[in-house]
Amino acid sequence: DLHLSLRRQRQMCIRDRIHIVSSGLLESDTPGNGGLRVWNYADKAAATKEAEGLAVAMSAKHKTYNTGFAGAKVVCAADKPVADWTAADRETLLEATASLLEELDGAMYTGCDMNTTPAMMQKLHERCGGRSVLAALANDTCCPNTATAAGVLGAVTACVDGDVRGKTFVVHGCGGVGGAVAAGLVELGAASVKTVDLNQKRAAIPGCEVLDPEAKWWAVDCDALVPCSASGVLTAERASELICRSVVGASNLPFASVEARRVAEARCVVAPEASRRTPHAAHLAAHCAHRSPLPPPAAQAARQGDRRDRGVGGVEGRGEEDAAALHDGAAGDPDHLVRDVPHPREALQARQRVRPPHLRRGAPAQERGR
Repeated sequence: DLHLSLRRQRQMCIRDRIHIVSSGLLESDTPGNGGLRVWNYADKAAATKEAEGLAVAMSAKHKTYNTGFAGAKVVCAADKPVADWTAADRETLLEATASLLEELDGAMYTGCDMNTTPAMMQKLHERCGGRSVLAALANDTCCPNTATAAGVLGAVTACVDGDVRGKTFVVHGCGGVGGAVAAGLVELGAASVKTVDLNQKRAAIPGCEVLDPEAKWWAVDCDALVPCSASGVLTAERASELICRSVVGASNLPFASVEARRVAEARCVVAPEASRRTPHAAHLAAHCAHRSPLPPPAAQAARQGDRRDRGVGGVEGRGEEDAAALHDGAAGDPDHLVRDVPHPREALQARQRVRPPHLRRGAPAQERGR
């Protein structure tokens, strides 16, 4: 009984540190989707702040790829460095997260993110009765990290005129995604791939040059800086020292503030967030192909490309100007709602331009009927 009581206390403690934030209303017919991130934040406010920014980024991605989900994120503010977590800590995290997801009753789906793995998602999937988790679990050969890395590699290649050969890259963060990106660049024939990670053993990828994480890695002359690490690594001061031709990576919020992004944009090409994460749509397609359970709206959207216009940043039912203001950081704290994603209107317009005429919204009746 004492063991169960202590276990329950640990679960409630971690539960209090879990933040589920959505860019819109979370309902069973418009469920949210975003990964489960575990990080040791400075305080609870910092965790909430990042969760809000990540939810807005997820909203743009879901709208761009017609997934049928609202943008959301699950963030656990660890009370100690994640490297010091025990197996018991991880089990408690999964129990607390499962409890919250079950309370939402199909209105939230999560998956892998920083410091969570496919194995953890499998356990969470089982605790949630076979739902609330999207991590390509039905396909043993599919790893969300390598799938995301493939999308990043495609975006990086596009930013260097379609060919990485003869080019120089700096990859910051060599975890499951960053490590695969660095290895992929080497395999594709990049002239030089420099890697940076606080854990220098992870950065020691065959064919790569390991940089000192304490040195000015952001000021290295390269064709593309590829951030695949924590949020906010590029401050305005660091952005003013960039020598790269482009910034394109896996990080959801690489810039520490709106000002940092603007400084970077004045010096190089900054790839929009949604363009860097095409695997989000691929993950849904994989789930449909392998018959993993999806909420009906998401399954319909994945099959038919049905897109519903929904507000961002929790502005469901409000005007477009309000949505745009929140997205651009004009409401609330402007420093965390980084303009690292295209506004959904812009994403829709870009997608409409490349869709066949008979599928475009507002196409003449005679064209729509073809």
